[in-house]
Amino acid sequence: MKMINAIVASIAVGCLSTAALSQSSAVQWTTESGGNGHWYQGLIVSQEGASWTTARTFAIARGGDLAVVPSATFAQWLFTNTVNNTTLWAQSVGPWVGGYQLTGSIEPSGGWLWANGSEILPEMWSSGQPDDATYCGGDNNRMGYWNAGEGVPKPYLQDSPDLAVIPCVGPVISAIVEWSADCNSDGIVDYGQILSGALADANGNNVPDCCESGECLDTDHDGSGDQLDNCPLIANPTQADCDSDGIGDVCELAANGSPYPGAVQWTVASGGNGHWYKRFDTAVLWTQARDICIGLGGHLATVPSPSENTFVASLNAGQNCWLGGFQAPNSCENNCDWQWVSGEAWNYTNWDSYQPDNSGNEDCLHYFTADGHWNDYNFVVRFPYICEWPAGVPTESDCNSNGIPDSCDIASGAAGDCNANSIPDSCELDSDVDGTIDACDGCPNDPSKVAAGACGCGVADTDTDSD
Repeated sequence: MKMINAIVASIAVGCLSTAALSQSSAVQWTTESGGNGHWYQGLIVSQEGASWTTARTFAIARGGDLAVVPSATFAQWLFTNTVNNTTLWAQSVGPWVGGYQLTGSIEPSGGWLWANGSEILPEMWSSGQPDDATYCGGDNNRMGYWNAGEGVPKPYLQDSPDLAVIPCVGPVISAIVEWSADCNSDGIVDYGQILSGALADANGNNVPDCCESGECLDTDHDGSGDQLDNCPLIANPTQADCDSDGIGDVCELAANGSPYPGAVQWTVASGGNGHWYKRFDTAVLWTQARDICIGLGGHLATVPSPSENTFVASLNAGQNCWLGGFQAPNSCENNCDWQWVSGEAWNYTNWDSYQPDNSGNEDCLHYFTADGHWNDYNFVVRFPYICEWPAGVPTESDCNSNGIPDSCDIASGAAGDCNANSIPDSCELDSDVDGTIDACDGCPNDPSKVAAGACGCGVADTDTDSD
């Protein structure tokens, strides 16, 4: 374990007292000071020690995640305001942060990412780090603070094994938690609004009550809250629903040949199954994600093979994200009777280390790492989600591009359908341009006749000899 690099070596140590840095206080890196508006807090996870995985579960359960430290400027601010708190340190070990190494990466510096999926820049490490010093507890694939035995908190970031107690240096008792969620899309981090009293949080889970009930969510910013919006993920201010089926017209119309705007196809030509997938950023309960995907004509994404898992994980940006896997009620724990919502066989798994662990009624599947490893989690946590549409899913058409489903144009009389094939006549072939489509025209190449009459097509039915 080596000393800190030049970028953070100049950070002043001990500039704030322990009392001022009580673990009960959270601090905001304000936008006014050039920050991101997120909130941060150093919290004790366990006085006996907690692994990085346990610490991340701890952070997520509190509505946040392990902190991302993307720059030297922020590293200095974070150390001064949270990390430099002796109550967060045990022996020479400080708190965990959200850095981890993808499984199978080239050691020691390959494949390091932050919890949000962004790359860890080389200059964020202490001098000589990461070094994958396996003599100190095993595979060093997680990131945390240490003080190089100097006796006081230091801003040194090192790679460590995913253990509660690291043999060389001692127990890891704490973590730096970051809150960044904005569930009501008002541009303000929810956690700060809860602290200020602007948003209620009766159950203390750091998710605003109105977001849990859906009352203050307006994901598509169209003025209709998600709870009442007939197409909550696509802006439709008029809430047009011409067939009164409860699904807005904009949700029923196909876009770019896909079943949903922005959906990405895993093409057969590239070795895929022809299905379509889309990641939705709004954090919801697993059951809500399941129901939303069904309502959109698909289902929560399933990944029953390594190749499909790799493709779907590439859409996820390395963040927590619900998948369509669940454990049947009353199954034996930890790993019995897992199923896909699609009914596909559960023959392939890609669990992260030590998972599933059923750490508190965890029966739902989600992506846990950027490389597509899985974790089990419970029904009361909110994550983004990925929907999947099988190839050939039928969607409403709008052949005349007037923004109204063809079925409604026909039903209202705005469009004719003389052959009752559910396609407006204006969208079908009319070879002689006489206003009657070929399918209903007895003389499709005679603009003056729609039936053969006495003399046949192409000949006027005229009585020239007056007989």
